[in-house]
Amino acid sequence: MSRVKALRGMVLPALMLPLLGCSSTGVTTPTNTFTSEYFSAALTPGSEVPTASGNAAGTTNLGTASATTIAYSASGSNLSNVTGVFVYGGASGANGTKEVTLCTTTCTSASTSTTASIAPSGTFDSTKVTGVTWQAFLTQLRTGAAYVQVTTSGAPNGAVRGQFGTSSSPPNDPFFVLSPTAP
Repeated sequence: MSRVKALRGMVLPALMLPLLGCSSTGVTTPTNTFTSEYFSAALTPGSEVPTASGNAAGTTNLGTASATTIAYSASGSNLSNVTGVFVYGGASGANGTKEVTLCTTTCTSASTSTTASIAPSGTFDSTKVTGVTWQAFLTQLRTGAAYVQVTTSGAPNGAVRGQFGTSSSPPNDPFFVLSPTAP
């Protein structure tokens, strides 16, 4: 075998290692492994009920991590004095019932200016869902009957809101890294 063919046979597998969560040293890079259910919401003041004012915006992504765990990643901008990020059961255009608290005092990035941003991420399990069963909560997500809301000290009833929709592929979010075994 020529030297070029031998090198060509080594380059492709080496290039694929980071995609598989591996490094060339044999140390596995930590990844979040998710199944095939993903939910995303675009947050705007106009989605609030009643409509809120301002130019804040954001996105929240959810992904089922196991039968009883969901991972989340939220981002937002032009929000000051964030007091919480919550998931509610409820239809678009109507106020619903708070079912999951994603964050409260730990929501805000290091900024306290009027253009502050949020960037919480993590997981929650079935024990964090209140008011409905885990299966009912999943059904709400799957049918678009759940939304996410960000509250601030200036907008305690909601600064931005977004209805969750389903997706068959993971969000374009660094927190959501697929493992080679995920569908």
